[in-house]
Amino acid sequence: MKTARAITRLLIFVWIISLRLFLALFITHIYPRKREAVLRQMRKWAAHTLYFMGIEVELRGKLPEAPALILPNHRSYIDIIFFPNMVKDACFVAKAEVEWWPLVGAGARVVGTLFVNRKDKDSRRQTREGIKKRLEEGYSVIVFPEGTTYKMPELGKFSPGMFFAAAEGRIPVIPVAIEYEDPNDAWVGDDTFIPHFIRTFGKKQSKVIITFGEVMYGTDGEVLLNEVRSWVETQLSQIQKEYAAAK
Repeated sequence: MKTARAITRLLIFVWIISLRLFLALFITHIYPRKREAVLRQMRKWAAHTLYFMGIEVELRGKLPEAPALILPNHRSYIDIIFFPNMVKDACFVAKAEVEWWPLVGAGARVVGTLFVNRKDKDSRRQTREGIKKRLEEGYSVIVFPEGTTYKMPELGKFSPGMFFAAAEGRIPVIPVAIEYEDPNDAWVGDDTFIPHFIRTFGKKQSKVIITFGEVMYGTDGEVLLNEVRSWVETQLSQIQKEYAAAK
């Protein structure tokens, strides 16, 4: 039963992303206000995926009202699905290899994702410049400062570059804590997509709590990094205690 459910959902997932990607690509060629239209397709993709995948989201905190640098912790590829309907006019920063993933890469490109090779100094610099430009254009930019995924209860080391850029440019920063009820929903290490998808979405439902923090500003990148990380760490610890108490 679980395997059949997961395979059905996988086919639905592929269908949804293929349909929305086709529509987004079509729109970019014919629609004069293509930005709004493409983002609308992205929001529909996210909403339909959450529904059909059986993902229950409990949202806490105040959603952003103005463009900001959004900094969540990172558990899984699932994380990106949450933001299109929570953050108006959002785009992502993703690791360079995502650009060439089947379907996902094409979808990421069409919605204006910034791709960064974290091992390349020039790529990191171009990404920081790209973030500033996106913010000036009215986008919020979502960056996972850990750079990769970690399983509950771990919180990875935050890359400092975005924090120093935010402090230097007086860019508003909003921390976000993401925690799944089932630690195995995390996609980490050498785990491959299909086995993880079947294991995760073979369940009837997956639950996640997402907490948005208040807007933060800083003039010192290191101080800002520590403040954001401390806030996320505190929120994750609280959510983990809630999950444990509910068992």
